[in-house]
Amino acid sequence: MTIAQVISLLIIILILTLSVKKGTDLFSPAKVFSLIWAVVILLTEFKFSGYQNNWTLFSWITLTIGLCSFLLGLYITYYLYLGKPLIPIKTIRENIQITDKFDLRKLHIIIVLLFTAYIISYIVEVISFGTLPILSPNPDRARIDFGIFGFHLFVNLQPVIMLLCIEYLVLKTKNEKIFFVFESENI
Repeated sequence: MTIAQVISLLIIILILTLSVKKGTDLFSPAKVFSLIWAVVILLTEFKFSGYQNNWTLFSWITLTIGLCSFLLGLYITYYLYLGKPLIPIKTIRENIQITDKFDLRKLHIIIVLLFTAYIISYIVEVISFGTLPILSPNPDRARIDFGIFGFHLFVNLQPVIMLLCIEYLVLKTKNEKIFFVFESENI
């Protein structure tokens, strides 16, 4: 096992051990983020693919700075709101309905437009390279080629689209649907 795998395994064990205690939340953002990245690093260090290279010290430092800065941001947010009561989702829904400042129809249209841009860009990448980007032997080619770079930025919107869909489903009240795609009465 490499040093990265040992550290990742220790982080996984630490998070799971601390989450067994009564009153702790396994699904807090910092724990989920740390757990996912520890599992990803653990698995990628096994080098199951022939396309994986050994990382340089600079690459590890860059990754560590990115992960730690996100966790520091979560800690600062947690510290700022320490001791303040959490507002239940039902209260948030009621407050949004009362103020009428938040239009779910506009959010729905934005999600549909972003998803359409995402699908078109993904299809353009597949047509340009001949393979799915995730299965390509050179996955960073879309970022390097300037002609396709703009389309690749829309492909990177996938987490934003998922977050907006979750927000939409949380804020939707009585007519919640399981499948967002089939909901068209709000357009």
